[in-house]
Amino acid sequence: MSLRPAPRAYRALRLGLLMALGMSPTLPHAAAAAGAGTAGTAGTAGTALTAATPATAQAAAPAASASGLAALPTAAAHDACQGEHAAFLSARLRGAATLDVDWHGARLRCDGGARPDGRGMRVSFSGRHGRHRLLFIFGIDAAPHAGSARNVATNVTVIFEGERRLYSTRGDDRCTVDVLSARSLPLRAGARRLAVRARGFCIAPASALGSGAPLLVSRFDFRGAIFLDADTAAGRARSAAPRTRRPAPRAGGQASEP
Repeated sequence: MSLRPAPRAYRALRLGLLMALGMSPTLPHAAAAAGAGTAGTAGTAGTALTAATPATAQAAAPAASASGLAALPTAAAHDACQGEHAAFLSARLRGAATLDVDWHGARLRCDGGARPDGRGMRVSFSGRHGRHRLLFIFGIDAAPHAGSARNVATNVTVIFEGERRLYSTRGDDRCTVDVLSARSLPLRAGARRLAVRARGFCIAPASALGSGAPLLVSRFDFRGAIFLDADTAAGRARSAAPRTRRPAPRAGGQASEP
């Protein structure tokens, strides 16, 4: 008897978790999912970064998808770390899987942005490790602007894409970023970006979605990037897309539906 959730239930719960974290359901390498579920969010208290320059955190306003579900199409379609050769992710996984992830440069893709309430940020990394296609999501309880902070509560989610395996700490009391720094990056696709450097650890494992052994991310270290203006970039992408010409009116003055 399999302990993994059924495909439809897994897709629904996975989508619910991504949306609760403020992530796009159309992340790189992610299969399309439909339905809704519930999951924990990434932190609640809201740690303020020591601002290096005056800045106001701007939430990434999601664009509505055809299904009416929230999405960040620009952040999903573009690699926030593109051109950032120093980007990397190092993570030690034990329990349900024994992996030592060490991604650098072109081996990984970055995504992320501000939480909808502007009180935190999420940074994601996707890539391959052996036969596994992994997605890491770090929900950091610190405002998304340039500066630094220490001992920041963090939620960690790990998804084994295509294997119906998802693990999340589902709260902010199991993992901590002990050193965090952020700096502004040049615009990409009309959107502001933020470079995020973090090092941290987890003192308790992430729970499996459904049943199964938990997964401990005992340590992690990364340099990534996030989009701060996914709404602006998405708007420009939409304005650049070809417009559908409305058909000529029929006899009687009524236009036909496109």
